Amino acid sequence: MRHIDLPRYLLRLSGAPLAIAGLLALAIPPDPAAAFLFQTQRNEYETCAANLLDAGIDPPIVAEACGEVLRPRDLANCVERITRQTSVAGLDALLTCRQVRRPLELASCVVDINRETENPALPEVLDTCRRSLLPKRFADCVVGLSRRVDDLTPTNAMATCLDAGDPVVDFAPNFIPQDASLPPRFTPLTTPVESPALP
Repeated sequence: MRHIDLPRYLLRLSGAPLAIAGLLALAIPPDPAAAFLFQTQRNEYETCAANLLDAGIDPPIVAEACGEVLRPRDLANCVERITRQTSVAGLDALLTCRQVRRPLELASCVVDINRETENPALPEVLDTCRRSLLPKRFADCVVGLSRRVDDLTPTNAMATCLDAGDPVVDFAPNFIPQDASLPPRFTPLTTPVESPALP
């Protein structure tokens, strides 16, 4: 009679059912309590269309705007935030949000300047936030200057912050000051050379 190693035999028998049970557990959908972890979010384009329609924008414009952007949810959030927290019309907000790379930062810029400064001209706020490369930093500049500098209107603060540039810090090693003269690249001949006559 053959001797059977009972622990190994039981291990072999239990391996296959455990593998099958594991595969079944992966195939079964999660219970409702954990469904929020696996739930797909609402279609971004549907969200975009709903938000823009709520902002009072015409359906053909909504379809074109949401269909053309890479991140429709960001566009919709930009328009929604600007129209809800300022008196900017939905179409004006949409036109501005479509022209920038960072629509969420644009919305923060417009809302912050509108909320934190006295009587800003909203069309100008939209335009300067759109023209700024870093809208959030631009808004911080405008708000900070408007709070601390006496007699500085939001319009002047926006112009000052928009014109502010980065100072040149490092020069290339071959930098030559403007008043220094450059040595000539070649020395011209003092006497012209005559070419030999052809026969």
